[in-house]
Amino acid sequence: MPQRTPRTPPKRASTTDSLRNWERTSERRAPTAFRIPISRVRSVTATSMMFMMTMPPTTSEIAATPTVVNAVVDALAAMEPMWEPGTRHGYHALVFGHLVGEVVRRVTGSSLGEFFRAEVAEPLGLDFWIGLPEEQEPRVATSISPEPPAPDQPLPPFYAVGLTDPTSIPGMIVWNSGGILMPGAVNARQVRAAEIPSANGITNARGLAGMYRPLALGGEFGGVRLVPEDAVPAMGAVSAAVARDATLLVPTRWANGFMKGVDNTYLPPGQGDAVILSEEAFGHLGNGGSLGFADPRARLSFGYAMNRQGGGTGLEDRGQALVDAVYRILGYRRGPRGGMWYV
Repeated sequence: MPQRTPRTPPKRASTTDSLRNWERTSERRAPTAFRIPISRVRSVTATSMMFMMTMPPTTSEIAATPTVVNAVVDALAAMEPMWEPGTRHGYHALVFGHLVGEVVRRVTGSSLGEFFRAEVAEPLGLDFWIGLPEEQEPRVATSISPEPPAPDQPLPPFYAVGLTDPTSIPGMIVWNSGGILMPGAVNARQVRAAEIPSANGITNARGLAGMYRPLALGGEFGGVRLVPEDAVPAMGAVSAAVARDATLLVPTRWANGFMKGVDNTYLPPGQGDAVILSEEAFGHLGNGGSLGFADPRARLSFGYAMNRQGGGTGLEDRGQALVDAVYRILGYRRGPRGGMWYV
């Protein structure tokens, strides 16, 4: 999510001692490691996804540092769903990667960052890490926080609510982020080195497009098969579409683990954050407006990354203009009333 400077939240009961006790006494629940095809892990994750979407999109009990992965996982496991399964949907801004990462770890014995490097990044030759090695540190560009909004500029609902009500779902994300949402935090070495799968993947536009390339070509590219061909349509199918996301507080559409295009530009100022793709495309936005997606019908993979972050929670004008240009070149059109690109 884009970075903004939060005010001091109301005090709550400290959990520092319990976290320290947990770190001293907890043992990693690692099974015997073995190699397993990525398609098998994908199928396990997908069948678990609908359950995961009912789990809390944040951890309200602890304000853990990003590197205390096991503490976050245990806190999530101990929490009750925040609503009756199937009745609401909310974007998992920071913890989704830990939920999926725990599935990967239990199946393979590897962390999600290790698994991603071994099964995706290295076979595809991608300059892409979840947990940056120290020798790669000098190559990483500084991320520049967005300019603060003008006094008369409305904030997106996520920030308007999150910054003023720490008990709300957006507020629990803002105030329980381990500090990663603070301006400049993503530039710290300890943050780049940590494995925070929902928040600190480090790559460039070529790496993003390269990751999605096999998914745009039936699941395989250059002899590297990520998923079976018949899995790709399911990966892009809408699994949840809501008029008011419980986290972002605007309309959203989702596939299993991927963002689908949504046109909110008709909404009032501050609520119009959107990402306008084709109906077949699936991918995800990143911090400040970066974007990666696959469009199997167009046989297109796309990556966009930038140094200066944009504000808001959607795809800002810079990124959307590039997406629009690509679809126009491919002969796609949009209707006079907006909506997705089509051909």
